[in-house]
Amino acid sequence: MRAIRLFLYSLLFLSPIFYLPFVPDPAHSPVYFIFTLVLFLLSLIQWKKKSSLLHNPIITVSILGLGILALISIMFISCNSEATLEFFRILFFLLSYFFFLSQIVKARLFISVFVLLGFLYMIFGYNDYLKFYNDQDLHRGLYEIRAGIGHKNLMSMYLVLTFPFLLYLSEHYRSRKISFIFFIYFVLAAVLIALCQSRVGLLALFTFIFLVVIYSVYRYRRRSIKLIGLLLVLLASFHLIFQSNGHYRQIIKRGLSIVYVNKNIDENSRSVYERKTLWKKTKEIFCDYPLMGCGIGQWKLLIVGYDINETRSKFGNIIFQQPHNDYLWVAAEYGILGIILFVLILLVPIVVLTRLKERSMLDFSLAMFFVIYALISVFDFPKERPQFLFFLAFSLALVSHKAWTKVLRFQRSIFFGLAIIILLFFAKRVLAESQMAQLQFNREKSKFTEVSKIATKVANLGVEYDQTATPIDFYVGEASFYKGDYTAAMTHFLKSIERSPYHLYSWNNIGAVYLKLGSDLKAIYSWEKAKDLSRDFAEPRLNLAQYYLYKNDPLAAENQLHFQLEKEDVVRYQAAWNSILDSLVRKSNIIANNKIMQNSLNDFNINQRRRNWFIQVFCRDSLSFKHQLLLDIHYASKQKK
Repeated sequence: MRAIRLFLYSLLFLSPIFYLPFVPDPAHSPVYFIFTLVLFLLSLIQWKKKSSLLHNPIITVSILGLGILALISIMFISCNSEATLEFFRILFFLLSYFFFLSQIVKARLFISVFVLLGFLYMIFGYNDYLKFYNDQDLHRGLYEIRAGIGHKNLMSMYLVLTFPFLLYLSEHYRSRKISFIFFIYFVLAAVLIALCQSRVGLLALFTFIFLVVIYSVYRYRRRSIKLIGLLLVLLASFHLIFQSNGHYRQIIKRGLSIVYVNKNIDENSRSVYERKTLWKKTKEIFCDYPLMGCGIGQWKLLIVGYDINETRSKFGNIIFQQPHNDYLWVAAEYGILGIILFVLILLVPIVVLTRLKERSMLDFSLAMFFVIYALISVFDFPKERPQFLFFLAFSLALVSHKAWTKVLRFQRSIFFGLAIIILLFFAKRVLAESQMAQLQFNREKSKFTEVSKIATKVANLGVEYDQTATPIDFYVGEASFYKGDYTAAMTHFLKSIERSPYHLYSWNNIGAVYLKLGSDLKAIYSWEKAKDLSRDFAEPRLNLAQYYLYKNDPLAAENQLHFQLEKEDVVRYQAAWNSILDSLVRKSNIIANNKIMQNSLNDFNINQRRRNWFIQVFCRDSLSFKHQLLLDIHYASKQKK
């Protein structure tokens, strides 16, 4: 029996392996499935039919209350597959909490499992860093670090959350060898966090160090002064040794960018400004839906409608999945009662642990865990990921058992029924997400018949959106459009808009279908709607420019070209740009209607001057250097011909 239990615990270590390209962010359904399966099998061999669970009612009621709010939301506010996914995440959290309450005697074993899991993520992280690090494009290279958990920030946060329990395990085993191993783990993890330049990871790391200093002052008092002095000397020496190193300076710059919000400084501060914008717009959603929220899983579908043109979303190629702040996220989707319950879940354990008369090392470790978790929830989204929900449920169960005031009678059949439902749901999600990967593959190969078939299979599994919150109907509509069935395309694009009212590509494609069906005014309206939602979204502007050129209105066409192109879009839209620029050159009557252009009439016959003329006219206020690059490419190709 013991061998079976160890085997089941070892299944948890498969979670990094199941983070694969064909099941990408943000669902993590395979990991949810693996964790739930392990809980189910362990409870089969360890849980009695009826168990008496010692618990703290405030913690338990807060978790149950969040689950009830999610159920109310999915029944009366938001009833779609995104809401269902969020609801089952909460059910998984609830299931994990009650499982750990029943297995509290094995706390040290589970702590060891969490630390070993962190070690695996660290190995994957170093492997990704060595594979993707790129001096030429540093931010892109670091962004590719997935570490088997999804992102460098998620890896960094998980590693820091394991640090407090290293102190507990070191004190428990009282072995210099084991303590040395944990110290190496800490050093390697801290170095990896710094190399990845994870700001939330660095902030959490320094918070942990600060809490350790406080603990040392509390416990050792006299010796703590020497310890603090030694730590300061080591930090100062480290800084003096490496201050001339370029990589070290980049890490410091990245860390300090947390306090900068000027979007025009560099890539670091722009991303901080972007998050500030998302937070502001999320507050607006909360103000619009203060009582019950906008509905669980609905933030990603609504945020584009709140004018987030100060973010990368303005280019149309970024769909934000969360506001990078769990408190605001819960407030927007669950309402005022939801955010109160969420804060209680994180705050009550800290209060309970600080009020204990006798505190063990485990109590201090748990207190550090909740302080760090509460901090990282301000800057990121741990509540979405199974590893963090699993870890949080375990820590809550430990505190709830320590501060118990009530006894809960819990039947095993209820737990099993809940576990089976969750397993079936995430099994369907895994199948659907693997099908979605096939859908994207066939879409890139322009196999639109296969796209339609696969999309139908995904819909039959009860999934209405892909992992980027794009409705599945959008892909069916796109396939129908390229097959020439414009009526079917319109039907599916309108369904797509019904499921996601602010989906940019659906609005743009509706315009293209209306044009094919001869409804020019409706086509223009649809493209203008896409422009209003995302001001630098290239496709509707290029479509409008081509439409006005076809209608012999070059001035209106020129007016559509006042926008910025994202770096990745330069090559993508090069052919369309070349076509539009050629047409504008040929339709020289535009000069008669534009005084700025009249002064450049003599430059038309010389390629180089013609290129300069376009820069003077089209780049006067709004176009970026990327447009100049496009014009360089365009006229260089003309000279070769």
